[in-house]
Amino acid sequence: MSRIPAKAILWTGVLYLMLVFAFLAALTLVNKIPNERILKHVRGSFSHENYRYSLTGITKMDHFTECIVLTMGLSDSASNMGSLTRSLLSPTVGQCDRTREALLRSEKHGFNYWRFWHGYQIVSRPVLYFTDAHGLRLICFLIFSLSYLLMFQSIRTNINFSFSMISALTLLVAPLYSQLYSIHYSLVWALGFSLAAFLLYSARQVGEIFKRYYLWMFGVVGMLTAYFDLLTNPLVTLTIPLLVLYWKDDWPGKKQSRPAWMTVLMIVTAWSAGYFSCWGAKWILASFVLEQSVVLEIGRKIACRLGSEYCPDEDIPVTALNSILRNLYYWKIGIFAVLSLAAVAALKTVHRAKGLVHGRRQFGNTMTFLIIFLLPFAWLALARNHSTIHAWFVAPILYPSFALLIGELWRTIRSHPTYNKKKDIAPGAGTHG
Repeated sequence: MSRIPAKAILWTGVLYLMLVFAFLAALTLVNKIPNERILKHVRGSFSHENYRYSLTGITKMDHFTECIVLTMGLSDSASNMGSLTRSLLSPTVGQCDRTREALLRSEKHGFNYWRFWHGYQIVSRPVLYFTDAHGLRLICFLIFSLSYLLMFQSIRTNINFSFSMISALTLLVAPLYSQLYSIHYSLVWALGFSLAAFLLYSARQVGEIFKRYYLWMFGVVGMLTAYFDLLTNPLVTLTIPLLVLYWKDDWPGKKQSRPAWMTVLMIVTAWSAGYFSCWGAKWILASFVLEQSVVLEIGRKIACRLGSEYCPDEDIPVTALNSILRNLYYWKIGIFAVLSLAAVAALKTVHRAKGLVHGRRQFGNTMTFLIIFLLPFAWLALARNHSTIHAWFVAPILYPSFALLIGELWRTIRSHPTYNKKKDIAPGAGTHG
């Protein structure tokens, strides 16, 4: 018995080191692409404002981070670095107003943004070599859309049409502005959608492989999230797959009589281990070429993002409650939809004199729902500084929570003795028995 865990730990370590090496090798390779053409394409198409408003004027667009992304590897200091050093230090010109001065007036600006992997460069740099920022935004939109359509079709095929429509309608009311066009946002969402589709497919077609390696799958996805993300919407690569598994109600460990909520906690642990260990690997690697103290800088940034006394946003108190409320503010349409459905569900419940959900939900199923539902809120409360200041682009991580609520309310509205006999309901879907 003791040999199995040791072997699993060994192969997990080997897989981890192989992925870290592959991540660094991929970045080193794309940093060998000549900068001249990329610089020409970026110079004529980047935004000159850090936070433009959307066409509707409803909310801001995150051009600030996009300018950092577009000019990664284009700063003056980058020309004196080798491709490996450039991959580790991540030199960038910076925010949009500095980019304008640096690229249009040939003034020197830039800094090393080494705290993230900036793995999106394996897509952005080759694309920017052939086209400009507008072309890259179009490709990002296509990546986002196609990956979602893949998940939509997978939910429709493996669960039922009702839940696929719930996923679509919830997505339509999500505040997805920057996420649709910027590479460092769209890749994270595409990863979440694609993993959800893959899990539904693998659970059906190669179920034994899925049930044996699902923790490794989520660990790898956690690493990929740290690789591509800039602390924007990382949680969606965990919660969107958990959302579809909840709807499918086909959790690994059922044969061993393990409660679903325990499986969810194991998945959260595996994803978190992959995410934070991969992020930390970049700090360790960067320390070999940095002259400053990595530990002090990282400690300062963590304290800033988790604390309330650092980086205050004007006169807004940075608290866990304010963080949650500010993010909910951007879900006004979603809240209206939930309240409307709740009113209809309440009327149906009173009319039938039944519980809020067809059939009595067991304790374990309630725990499963609550863990998945509360994960985004826990993130908002923990990273309260970051989530309060950047609520307008952090808020979309609540998408799975709203989809879960709407799904349960719809199940309540539709529940009746012949519910599971309807043709659009897949066998076992929504029963949570």
